[in-house]
Parts: sequence; C-alpha cells; structure tokens
Amino acid sequence: MVNSFVSKTAVFVSTLLASLTSANGELETVKLSHPHGSSAEVFLFGAHVKSFRAAMDPNLDVIFMSKDSFMDGVNPIRGGIPVVFPNFGGAPGFPNHGFARITNWTLASNKEATDKNRPSVAKFTMEASNSTRQMWPVEFKLEYEVKLYANQLKTALRVHNTHTEQIEFHTLLHNYLWVDDSRNGGVTVSGLKGVDYFDQVAKVNKTETRQSISITNSTAQTGNTYLDAPDKIVATIKGVNTKDRSVTVQKKGFITGKNGQKAIKTKTDAVVWNPGAERAKKLEDFGDEEHINMICVEPGRVSVKQPLPAGQTYTLEQRQVKGLSTPKSRSNNLWPSMLHIRRVVTRTPSGCRGFQRSVGIVGMPNVGKSTLFNALTKTEVAQAANYPFCTIDPNVARVAVPDGRVRHLAEVEKSKRVIETQLEFVDIAGLVRGASHGEGLGNKFLDNIRQVAVIAHVVRCFEDTNILHVDESVDPIRDLETIRTELILADLQTVEKRLTNLAKKKKSTDPTIPSLIEVLKRLQPHLEDGNLAEGMTFEKPDEQLQFERLQLLTAKKALYLCNVSEEDAATGNDMTEAVRERVEAEGSVCLTVSGSLEEAAASFEDDESQLEYLNESGLNETGLTKVIRASQELLQLQTYYTVGEKEARAWNVLAGSTAAVAAGVIHSDFEKLLIRAETVGYEDFVKTGSMRAAKEKGLLRSEGKDYICQDGDIFNFLVGK
Repeated sequence: MVNSFVSKTAVFVSTLLASLTSANGELETVKLSHPHGSSAEVFLFGAHVKSFRAAMDPNLDVIFMSKDSFMDGVNPIRGGIPVVFPNFGGAPGFPNHGFARITNWTLASNKEATDKNRPSVAKFTMEASNSTRQMWPVEFKLEYEVKLYANQLKTALRVHNTHTEQIEFHTLLHNYLWVDDSRNGGVTVSGLKGVDYFDQVAKVNKTETRQSISITNSTAQTGNTYLDAPDKIVATIKGVNTKDRSVTVQKKGFITGKNGQKAIKTKTDAVVWNPGAERAKKLEDFGDEEHINMICVEPGRVSVKQPLPAGQTYTLEQRQVKGLSTPKSRSNNLWPSMLHIRRVVTRTPSGCRGFQRSVGIVGMPNVGKSTLFNALTKTEVAQAANYPFCTIDPNVARVAVPDGRVRHLAEVEKSKRVIETQLEFVDIAGLVRGASHGEGLGNKFLDNIRQVAVIAHVVRCFEDTNILHVDESVDPIRDLETIRTELILADLQTVEKRLTNLAKKKKSTDPTIPSLIEVLKRLQPHLEDGNLAEGMTFEKPDEQLQFERLQLLTAKKALYLCNVSEEDAATGNDMTEAVRERVEAEGSVCLTVSGSLEEAAASFEDDESQLEYLNESGLNETGLTKVIRASQELLQLQTYYTVGEKEARAWNVLAGSTAAVAAGVIHSDFEKLLIRAETVGYEDFVKTGSMRAAKEKGLLRSEGKDYICQDGDIFNFLVGK
C-alpha cells in the first residue's frame, strides 16, 4: 500500500509553486449563467468557485470573497470554494490544505443551459504531474464539475485512482458563505445536534448539544470538525440590509467501480469555521473586520484519510441551495409555486383518533406510480401497465412503520407480541391535463385525493423509450406544473361553488356563514392568481377554522418522489436536481427512489437479503423507510409506547399532545378518566436496561394529565372508573 502523505522537503512545494503562472497578471475565470437569471464564476486557478448568485436574489452573492485575498496565481485564494486535496491542514512536504487549490486546472467543457429545467455545467480536470509526484508519488486524475441551477449550485469532486495500488487522502469543499453580520445572532448553523466533533481551538473532543450553533462571539475563533456529519446542514442568515435567508449545504460521498457500478456510500465530515476578530487580524489575506461577513460550512473527509482502491473513483458531492429562512407563498413569476409542507397542526380531537394517516400516491400516467406503490407496500394489487389510467379505483395498503425501539422493548420485557404503528398508502389514478373539468379520470381522481392526509407526488425522472408518456416526452417540471394547475383549478371550483350556494342563503341565521364567506372571498382571487391555498393565513380563529374545514387540495401536506432508473438510485440525475431545485427552494421535501429497484428488492423474503441487494446499488435503506419517515414528519406525529407481558405496542399522537390525549388514543374513555401517567423516556430505559431498573433508579416519573408527551415516552396510564 502506498502511504498517502509521504514526508518530503519544502523544495518540492517550491517546484510546484514555480510552475504556476497567471495570464496577463489576472486570473482567468469561467462564467456560467442560467435562463432563470442565476450566475456563477470559477477561477481556472484551483478550479476555485468565485461567485454564485441565485435567481431569487441575483444582486446578492451567496459566496464570500475576501477583499484582501491574494490574486497572484501562486498563493491560495481566500474565500469562494477552495478545493482541499490531498491533505487537510498542514502536512510535511505539502502546501497547507494541499496542492489542488494552487494548481491551474484545465477547462474540459462549459455548456450553458438552454432549457430552464436543466443546469449550466462547467467541468475542470487536473492530473498528477512531475511536481505532485515529488510530494505524493502516486497517479491520479481529478475531475471537478460545477452545475448551476436557478437557486442552487452543485459541485462534485471526483478522484480517480489511476495508480497500481490503493491511495489515501483528505478532501474538502471549503465553502465560504457570505453573511450580513454574524454579531448579535446574525447567523446560526443547524443540523448537527448529537454529532461528535473535534474543537480545533480547544483541542478537545465534544458532542454537539446545541440545536443551532450561533456565531455571535466576534472575538473568539470557531473551528469545529464534525465527524460523520448529517447530509444536510443549514446556515440561517439574519438580514441587516437584505432579506433573511438560508443556505442549505447538502453533501454525500461515494465510491464507484471501474465501470461506474455499485456506488458505495462513504462517511463524510463537516467543518464549521469562523476566524473571529483576533485570528482575522493575523491573516495576511483577510480583512481585519471581514470575519463578521462570513461563515464556513465545509463538507469533506478530514477526520480520517479516505482509502480508494486502484481503478476506483471517489466522489465528494455537495449542493448549496439558497432559500428564504421563512418560506412564504409566492406567485409563479420566478419559481412556479409548488404544493409544499404545511406546518400547521390540524385540529384533531383525542390525538390521532379519527386522524387520517393516509398517504395518497399520485402522478401523471406512466410515471411508475403503481410500480412504486407495489414495491413500497410489498403487494401486487396495483396494476402497473403501459397505458394511462391502469389504476382506476384506488388501491389501499396498510404498512407497518419499522420501529426498532418497540422491538427492543418487547425483547427486554419478554412481551409475547409486537405491534407497530401503521400508515395507509393509497394508489390513486393518474392525473392528466383537464382533470379539474372531468377529463380522463379527473373527477374520480379528485374525489379520491380529497380523502388522504398527505399527497406523495411521483414524478418521472428516467428515460425509457419502451414506456410511453402521456405527453410523449419526459419533463418532470412540466408534469409537476400540470398537477399543480389542476389542483388549483379544482380548489377554485370548490370555492366558487360554495360562494354560489351561500348566496342563496342570505336569510340564514347560521352564525358561521359570515366568516366562511369572508374566507372564500379571500381565497378566490388568491387561487385565480395561480397561488396555492397553503399560503393563506387567517388571523381570526373562526376564519382559520373555516379555512381548515374546506379541506382544499392545495392546502394538503405534500412530498415529492423522483422515480429514477436503478443506475441513478444512489446519486440521482439532472432531472431529480431540477425537481429538488423547485421543491427545496420553498422548504419542501424531495426524495429520490427507484421503483424498479425497490420492486426487485421487495421480492426478497427476508430484510437482510433485501438490504444486501440495495447496498449493491449504494443504498443503506429502503425507499419505504424514507417515505414513512418523511410522512411521519409531515403529519407531525410522535410515537409513544406501552409494554407488558402480553404485548409491546407503539402508538402515534400529534406532537404537542398531552398525556390525557395520548391515553385517549388507546380508548376514548381514558382521556376523561386518566388520573396520572407513569412514564420513562426510551433512552433512559435503554441506559437502565429494564422498566424495573428505571423505577429503582428513580427515572420512572409520575406525570399529570397536562404533561406534554415526548417522542419515545413509555407510558403506564392509571385511569379511574
């Protein structure tokens, strides 16, 4: 095996630096633009991203660049997105953070998007040279791809091991994000709670306990390396002279074989860094006060070296998605509005009693909707034929929610049976343009979709000439807009019909009619402008209640499922990125699944074989698990448990419910008759080893009726007669 970091003398670094030049004293850049109005700029020196301006705010750069940065084609650039490779920090014989960021790369291609649904793409390459071999005697090739969407910048570094043996390296995409002013809580970073990290300043290992990391201390340096960090990290930026906004950094790393097969996901870390005032003054290429205008959120592999076998390719991929910190309803002038997450607790008596826990799977004909339904539910009830409307009546399947906690409870307490919670999936007939006027199976579709709590939109993101598309071409954005338009028109018909009927009841003494009319009159122009009902809010409680009772289609919670080929199951493709761009810019959820892959995996009888099959395609869980998790979050459900000799059982309750409401889920009488609840958290149960041990150690608490349930609570309800 070749040692990845061979100690060499500084003369080799000098040799590399001496080989670099700048063109006419200025660094050459490659510019990208997008039909939506976004733009990006990349230096050839270091393949260093200099600028990214999103379509939602083209006058404001997402990326920070220091005004004091060196621009001499020799020293590294301060700001932007430096490519760190093959070492993180200092290493004997290597430049700090590696040689990739101080090498002139080659522009391989630069293609501007002509279709708003596609990205503009620039590709850069770098290969081992005599200079790099003196520091690191291995053969390799680097490819760096920059994709520009409307409000998203995607960058991917690919390391090809062309050496004869395994190599090892560090790599990082060193994002500098621009912020208005980090003082006074101006910027927070979330998504890292519970993650172990190394505090580079204090030189100690810690576990992150904060929900949001606030960068407020303008003096001290922040430098944390989070080990095996989550794939999504969000920087929320408070606007001073600009709107509040957020930048979501989504990352992943994976290894592929010689022919691009068997993508295996790898662990990735994240670095959060701000130099603070004291450190900033010591940096020659950084302004004394510039620390208040930046935060680094950097994905990569730096806690340990990334091994890469000969002939294989490692990919480090990230997406920067710019959005508003508090998503608001928008017209479809710049970004067509989408059905997105509605974070309002639906008024439902007694927790989840009578609460719809159904997910309606919808989409255009022949997008793979029924195939996906069959795979997710492990049934064969839905016809999956190559012609429109093969699903006429909705197919229904109840699916147990995978829950390792309740299984562990049953094992420890020796319960005779295990009962998990359930979600109901409904496969609804395909929708076509004109459904709101009864075209195709429009009326039946709209009637069925009204009955579900969550709408899962399946969009086709794969090419296959053997599978027809109702519009004769594959365009997921067009399909989304078709569904969106039909649902808005259906809601508009509902509103207009109600107004017409109420006009006939002018003499009615019903006290609720005036508030209902007010709601309908506000909704009508809102929908006519092409907006979703989801964006409507009403200050008066009676009007808000009337709005919720209407159960409008565009007010339902929704998630988006991009159905891809088996080859794209782990990484997605340009079509999934276009859908994700539309959805996540407004704070919604988008998942990539492969119906054909899930269908094949579902044919295995045991879970172990199924997961082994999925692992070969770079997946570590089933699509069902991802869909259930997203649906639970949309429904705002928490899970609590009861356990005894007969059974260990999981129950759902709406987040924020009281102990009395939770008891009422088991039996409606219990809500009124509850005296008190004995409870212990699941984590405390695991630590102590049993309910008896938890009680002996004083962790079994006695709570009253108004106790607010927490996810994972284990209850023993004491009720009267």
